[in-house]
Amino acid sequence: VGPALLWDTGTAYRLTFVRNALGFVVRGLVLLRLPAVPPAPQRPPGETRLAVLRDTPYALLAVLNMVMQLHIPILEVILPLWIALHTGAPHALTAVLLLLNTLACVGLQVPVTKKIDELRSAVRAFRVAGVALLGCCAAFALSSGRGPWAATVTLVVAAALHVYGEMVQSAGSWVIGYELAPPTKQGQYQGLF
Repeated sequence: VGPALLWDTGTAYRLTFVRNALGFVVRGLVLLRLPAVPPAPQRPPGETRLAVLRDTPYALLAVLNMVMQLHIPILEVILPLWIALHTGAPHALTAVLLLLNTLACVGLQVPVTKKIDELRSAVRAFRVAGVALLGCCAAFALSSGRGPWAATVTLVVAAALHVYGEMVQSAGSWVIGYELAPPTKQGQYQGLF
């Protein structure tokens, strides 16, 4: 998406769709090479098919996780529109911020989240992510109506808070989702989460 936004031509947008479609085909072919996984053991007699829905605390955590996941469309959907319609920042900044987000996730995910490996650290990470993502949204809001330099600096700070919150929230949610699910019901628990 970044290059298409940077070049802003019909051909660039069409090539983005083609590249995306080819990416799905390649990923599908990779999935075909995975080994078969044996089915989960049969559920005990009397247990409901969707036991996860009776696990109210887990279901509430899944709802909280869903709310925290609302950060996902910020960078890819909301930010380009925000920059174009509400700030004086150059439109190409969207591509730069997407690239920086990708590089930060690839290069910093492990160092930033390596200590989020058990339930206590995951809950703490969730709290920190909430504060970082709140700061991100506040900084994005502060960029409104600013000139090119002020908007750019504010948006870079917001994007840095976003990527940090994204990494920490993601790691925390994985630990919480798996640690609190019974080993024999991982599929339905992860499906809800």
